Amino acid sequence: YMGAHFSRWNMEQTLSCAHSVFGALVAGQEPPACQAWFLNLLATLMLVSGAAAFVALMAGISAPYGRYVRGGVFGFSVPAKFAWFVQESPAPLCVLACMAATGPRRWAHAPNVLLLGAFLLHYVHRAWIFPFRMGAGKPASLATFLLATLFCLYNGTMQGLALTSATWYPPGYATSLQFVCGLLVFAVGMAINLHADTVLLSL
Repeated sequence: YMGAHFSRWNMEQTLSCAHSVFGALVAGQEPPACQAWFLNLLATLMLVSGAAAFVALMAGISAPYGRYVRGGVFGFSVPAKFAWFVQESPAPLCVLACMAATGPRRWAHAPNVLLLGAFLLHYVHRAWIFPFRMGAGKPASLATFLLATLFCLYNGTMQGLALTSATWYPPGYATSLQFVCGLLVFAVGMAINLHADTVLLSL
């Protein structure tokens, strides 16, 4: 479906497609034909970067976070509350921007609304509630702060585009077994996350 012109990856095609995708989003137009290819590319790059990070951590490289924060190549430190608030905020803001740009006619279907709601529930807590429950906290390294901000911007853009203008589900999908099970897994994970936050903040 992506056409012969987009059958092979290169930077020129990627930039051209990105321009078309975001141009259509801002103008409130129908998404271009290459949008599915663009979203697949974003998802693939995220998987590759995650695998690379896993290999690096398993090889013994410590991420410069928490007790592993140090000077030198990792740059200056950023106050913990400020870092959490700023680095996590792009994710919900990008999704809200996509929802506003496309309008409810594109995403006001039960599965999309539930998935958007779950994403926003998680990131509203991470960005706009958790930081204000923290004490002083240990500062984040500048490198970690910038990478986390980039990830949330990337993730929010990808999820926002996918759930507001690229993904539609068949009638009744919101009550299907796989969808309900997926929401239950999210709910359990969210509960564990909230409990872990409470335990960590009490230490």
